[in-house]
Amino acid sequence: MPVETITIKDFETDDEIAEIDADGELRTSDEEFKKLMLGLTDGGGAVPRRTADYDEEEEAHITRIIRIAPGEQGYLHTVADCLPSPYKLSYERSEGYPDLEKPPMSRLKRGEGDDSEDEEAEAENEE
Repeated sequence: MPVETITIKDFETDDEIAEIDADGELRTSDEEFKKLMLGLTDGGGAVPRRTADYDEEEEAHITRIIRIAPGEQGYLHTVADCLPSPYKLSYERSEGYPDLEKPPMSRLKRGEGDDSEDEEAEAENEE
């Protein structure tokens, strides 16, 4: 049975500051964390996930960024993976983290929801 909610902890203060469910509902009174999540999700709830290809020396090369939206398989796993320090998953309150569903490999390989072209264009415009 997939995990439905994760708890986020600020490891600098050791406080549990937020809960996020599989539908993207954020429950927190921490304004700084709310702003961080809005920036991370571009206000739409979807979180970025980098995909990589490996060369002969087994070095990873980021090939594209896809967005995993609330309700999609792998959403909570992706949220937990992309939290910046000092925010991390509270393992005590988020039982089954290893059981969090990952995004389907077929989606990662196909590049469905691929945002890399937009990011490449933005990088070229900045130069």
